[in-house]
Amino acid sequence: KTDYAPALMLLMGDQVYVDATAGVADPSDIASIMSLYHRSLTQRYNNKFFAAAQVFSQLPAYMMLDDHEINDNWNSHEVIFDAHEQERCEMAIAAFLSHQWSHGARNNAGHPHYWTQFETEHINFFMLDTRLERTPAQPGYQNQLISDAQFIALERWLNDTRDQAKLRLVISPSQLHNLEDEHILRSDAWSAYPNCLARLATLLENQLHVGILCGDQHLHGLYSLDYHNAQGNLTRQIPVIVASPLYAPYPFANPRNDIAANACVPIAQLSDSTKLSYRLLASNGCYQGFSQLVVEAHEQGWRANIYQVDGVTPLFGEANSISF
Repeated sequence: KTDYAPALMLLMGDQVYVDATAGVADPSDIASIMSLYHRSLTQRYNNKFFAAAQVFSQLPAYMMLDDHEINDNWNSHEVIFDAHEQERCEMAIAAFLSHQWSHGARNNAGHPHYWTQFETEHINFFMLDTRLERTPAQPGYQNQLISDAQFIALERWLNDTRDQAKLRLVISPSQLHNLEDEHILRSDAWSAYPNCLARLATLLENQLHVGILCGDQHLHGLYSLDYHNAQGNLTRQIPVIVASPLYAPYPFANPRNDIAANACVPIAQLSDSTKLSYRLLASNGCYQGFSQLVVEAHEQGWRANIYQVDGVTPLFGEANSISF
């Protein structure tokens, strides 16, 4: 076993599939939704009791929702035209707040919001809400993934933590780009919202010791957010870790796993002519379960290794170590 005891647990969306049957027999009232949460938290796997409550009572757990806690690829405008669907979505969000968000650090200042920040001895975290504020990624809408208020809060956090000598990790339930399925019309990633992606990249460009953690993809992946100047020279790299899934038994719902390492695609351009690309470093489409991120100080920055739940088996083989 690893010598490192986990400091906390991050669950970055799609913990519960309220829409698991694509609308055919999904829960339609608050009692059914609460029952789904109860069954999920008391499920048996391989004839062993999955004591989620015991884990949550012993380890701090920080959770954020993604679409399946409400509805597949849900956005804040989806409920406007259907009163019943609006009521069901409101109940689903209330269940998330009761069973998941309540475990973590709550923000009560100002207008209601669900993004949050917290810290350990060596790491500052900012957990984004990439679901409840988004509009459709379609013409005629604002094309907003997160609000101006959330961007301002993220920028304030980056400035406040700049000189604290800690690693800083931005948590995004939505991935930056789906390299394994790039069809923009069905994309649920940041790259479907190019203005928001460019704004996020601009905020992070000159920040030291920062990385991004994502969920959503049904594939464990290690990526690099690369910045290139007008001459095409690489000027900045930010590590992106996609830590997902815990359980993904249906191959048709999972992405390709045949993309070669260092595959790279352009995803945005910043206002100063800097071009942004997304590069695959390593992936693991076979493992399902918790991953452990072990962080330690290294030279003038931080180094991390990513392991399977045993804390010993590297998740990405020889590409397992990353620097911030």
